[in-house]
Amino acid sequence: MALIDGLKYLFPAAVPGVDYVLQNDGEGDYIKAWNLTATQPSAAAISTAETAALLSTARATQLSALAAAFATASTADVTDSAGLTWTGGFDSAQKIYGAAQLAQAAGAASVTIFDASNAGHSLTIAQATAAAAAVGAAYQAVFAKYQGLKVQIASATTIKAVQAITW
Repeated sequence: MALIDGLKYLFPAAVPGVDYVLQNDGEGDYIKAWNLTATQPSAAAISTAETAALLSTARATQLSALAAAFATASTADVTDSAGLTWTGGFDSAQKIYGAAQLAQAAGAASVTIFDASNAGHSLTIAQATAAAAAVGAAYQAVFAKYQGLKVQIASATTIKAVQAITW
């Protein structure tokens, strides 16, 4: 852990080299000059802040990794109960459902929806709605997992515990 990390965590608006000056004479970093109006923190307070800074960084790293995993998982293809495979994701569910609703509003009994392979399928309004529901349900399950993992990361109290939370 580094002294600078603890000080940056405690005083994020402070400018190193101006508001405080660090020095190392071969026996570790120390505060050579303190130019802030705030009281210079104790070694214990800085050590606690260093740990908090590292935990914050670990959380940000894990959240970034989870966001990438969620982006992939949330748009994974979904196979409905009829055996048709649709492009996954919230937007896809909305588009399928919207197409079904527009067709119904126009008085049509069926609508052509394109699957994940871009093959057109003539579906009844009920079938198209069921396909949209399947895609939406898959998205909601992935989203719930993502939200749950984010809560776990926020609640983790050690770097090791944060790093153990993966997709």
